[in-house]
Amino acid sequence: MNYQEGGRYIDNRSQILGSLIADISREPFQATYRGRRIDPEITGWAQRLTSYFWPSPDVDYRKTARVLGPWFEEAGRLSDVLLVGGSWSERERARAAELAYSMLEWGRVTRQKEFSPDTVERVFRRALGVSSQWAPMSSGWSKVAALATAYLEGRPDVAPHVIWDSRVSSSLVRRLDKMLAERQLDPKASFPGIGPVAGRGGSRAHGLTLQLKWAHAYGSWRAQVAGSELVREVRDLLNASGISMPLPDEGTGKWTIRGVESVLFMDGY
Repeated sequence: MNYQEGGRYIDNRSQILGSLIADISREPFQATYRGRRIDPEITGWAQRLTSYFWPSPDVDYRKTARVLGPWFEEAGRLSDVLLVGGSWSERERARAAELAYSMLEWGRVTRQKEFSPDTVERVFRRALGVSSQWAPMSSGWSKVAALATAYLEGRPDVAPHVIWDSRVSSSLVRRLDKMLAERQLDPKASFPGIGPVAGRGGSRAHGLTLQLKWAHAYGSWRAQVAGSELVREVRDLLNASGISMPLPDEGTGKWTIRGVESVLFMDGY
């Protein structure tokens, strides 16, 4: 899709994202923890991914995958029940709530005042696109949306939700803001729904210094969907470029939503 301004065609979305991917690839990166540099300086998407950790350096990319993998698999089976059967048994509703709470604990965001089995089901349904009814959204519930849809990775017609939190959104918005300002583009036209989510720690503690006006993203399902679509586009462009993603155990493969998200998460601190 091309955007037109003043009778002339300007850089399209894929071209801008291609430039963003190239910038991340060549820009040196050094992981930090509590204000201290902990690893040597690196470059490249693959090296950035293998430098991922959360919440501390001893829980690296491989260990994180081993924690989240079983949750994503089980949550996927529960999501399929909603998509095929339409409803959960009480046991399934309880198990979905347990998985959701584990995801919130992992993300250190358990203080969700609306938390209940009913609310978890609402978030699952909204994330899966089988309901337009109200469901909460926040940095915590974004993780539950990702939990509910992670199993969709690899299906050509759909994509998992990204965890659209302060780190991931800050990484993309900070970089896109500069590119769009240089091109004199309106982010609300070029990237509708996209905006930063406020956060604590790192550069986010003082707020992003942006040149342009972006959409309000916190608590917004529109931003959640737009952010997920944006990360899917980055994933697909990376795979089209021939850059391989390191797999958690060994070898390489195609980039996934989680892989791209992890790079952006580290970049957005």
